[in-house]
Formats: sequence, structure tokens, C-alpha cells
Amino acid sequence: MQPKTRTDHFRAIQKNIRNRLSEFKLDCFLITSLPHVRYISGFSGSAGLCLIFNNSKYFITDKRYTEQAAKEISGWKIIPSQNDIFETIAENNLIPNNYRIGIDGNNLTFAQYQNLKKLFPNNRVLPKAGFIEDVAIVKDAYEIEQITKAVEISDKVFSKILNIIKPGIRELDISAEITYLHKKFGAERDAFEPIVASGINSAFPHARSSSKKLRKGDIITIDIGCVVNGYNSDMTRTIFLGKPARPSGEPKSDTVKIYRTVLSAQLNAIEAAIEGLTYKELDAVARNTITNADYSEYFTHSLGHGVGLQIHEPPRLSVKTPGNLKADTVVTIEPGIYIPNFGGVRIEDIIVISRQRNKQHPNILTQSTKEMIIL
Repeated sequence: MQPKTRTDHFRAIQKNIRNRLSEFKLDCFLITSLPHVRYISGFSGSAGLCLIFNNSKYFITDKRYTEQAAKEISGWKIIPSQNDIFETIAENNLIPNNYRIGIDGNNLTFAQYQNLKKLFPNNRVLPKAGFIEDVAIVKDAYEIEQITKAVEISDKVFSKILNIIKPGIRELDISAEITYLHKKFGAERDAFEPIVASGINSAFPHARSSSKKLRKGDIITIDIGCVVNGYNSDMTRTIFLGKPARPSGEPKSDTVKIYRTVLSAQLNAIEAAIEGLTYKELDAVARNTITNADYSEYFTHSLGHGVGLQIHEPPRLSVKTPGNLKADTVVTIEPGIYIPNFGGVRIEDIIVISRQRNKQHPNILTQSTKEMIIL
């Protein structure tokens, strides 16, 4: 997690990518996925690609973005494209014959792959899945700083929207306010369409905000995130609207049990999340907690996912994903219980994977309270 400045950050990434050229026996690598383009160069536009060699690097884009590229990236030779961006590489003879060309195996379409083979008949075009992703999993200090800024904005937005939640307001009204406040507090945009799901809608893990009006007694799931300097935040909280007619002032007992089970599952997983643990083992920590409370059939998704320049990126914290946690990986921890025709509870934080267990949890970036909130 060494680089602290933007310049150092990109130098370190490019060095890592160049080291992988020899590891994969490649002469150059063609980066076409826009999140990967931004990761290696800093370019934030919607059209461009990077071509990197051991001793040179080219950025190709159409003329709409040449001025933007000149402001955002450093050390790359910028080549404007008149037509097809791949043809521009061939027309400028950027890749010598008999070179082994690596490409984004997870992102290039088959048609694009065939076009590259046609344009470079004297070269080998080699799809390499995970070539960029495996480097991007581990975040440096600059990246964690940007994610932290985004998390802080979403925390602030969450605290503000609690003031407008009341019976009669629509899910869409709250969602719109979240979008407005994210930008007001300094975010570029939402990381995804805010989810506000109330009542039985909260039983859908990926519900969409609707015109449904909130009612007293509703469970309300709020899933939000924003973007700062390209980096994402992601958080979920579940709250309760109105105090039911019970002496304790809490929601009905089943709901309390569900909430406390999800919270225990999340806290247990956060405490267990250290370098070296397998993704499967970490998922099992939360899943076992939920299973022991007899809700196993209602936890229907994986425990979490990586966060960076993409809102969902490797690793996926799942029983089906091979691999081990690496220090300084940024992930979500988001167990949930979803009961059809009743409602659901999900609690989600962003954490940074540590090298050793620390019960004080300094690796939790999300700071919004996880105590039961009853409005």
C-alpha cells in the first residue's frame, strides 16, 4: 500500500503491469476495458485504449478526447484516431511483426478478437483473463484514500436522509434525495441507482425503488454508493419506520431476531477477514451464523465483493470462488436474510483486509451506525 500520490500510484501500476509482461511471455498488452484504462492511465473519458510495452506506452482515442487525455494522463504518447481505434494501431505501425499481444480476456468481444487477428496477421493475439484484475485486487494508499472519501460522503448522506423518512413518502422520493445529496456533498455521481425498498419489497436483494409509499411498521432497506475520483463506495442499512404497539418499542420479535442475526453474521465475518483466509471460509463464517439461527434458506447471495474503480470487481466472496484474501484488498461484507412476502434485512460495510486480526476493526471504512434504527 505504498504509493500515496496520484503520480506515484500510476507509476507503480504501470511497473506492475510491465512485470507481468515477462511473466506471461508477452511483448505488449492492449487495454480496452474503460475501468482498466482509467486504472492504468487516469483517463476518465468514454473512448480510448492503452497499449503498453516494456519501454513505451501509447494512448489511442478519437479526437473528441485528445485534449482531455492531455490533461488527465502523463507520460503516454497520445495518438488521435480517425476511424476504428484498432485500425489506428495498425496504421501507425505501433506493434512490430511477430510480437505476442496480450488482450483483456474478460472484456474483449469475440468480434473484436477476430478483428485484431485480422489486423495483425503476423502477430499472436493472446487473451489473458485476469491480467489486469489480479493486479487491481490489492489497493494502494491513494486508492484507499479515494474510496474512503466516497464512503464518508455516503455515510453523511445516510444520516441526512433519515430526517425525511416518514409515512407517505415514496421510495423514489428518498432515492432522488440520495442522488441529490451525493452530488451536493462532493461526489461525481451515484455508484449505482440507489435502492430504497420498503415492506415486502425489502425481501428482494436487488429491489428497485418504486412509487410505493412508506407505511408505519415497514422494514426499509437502503443501499447506496457514490463515486469520488472514479472510486466507489457501497453501503446498506436496514431501518424500521414507526414504533409498533409493543412495550419494548421494538419491531415484532421475528424482525428483531432477523436483524440481530444478520448483524452478528456481519460482525463475525469482519472480525475473521484477514490475509490468507479463503473466500469460501470467510463466506462460511457469516453463513454458519445465519444457519445456526435457522435462516439458512433465506441468505441467497454471496457474502460480498471487491470495490474499486468498479462497484463490483474481484474478488467475489463466495463458496464458489477459489482464492485467498490478500492484504489491502477492499471488499464489502453484506450478509442478508430475505423472507418472501415478509421483508428482508441486509447490513453492508466496506472494509480493508488486514494482515492480522484486530478486534478494534480499524479496517472498517463505513461508519454509519448498525444499531437498530426505529424512526
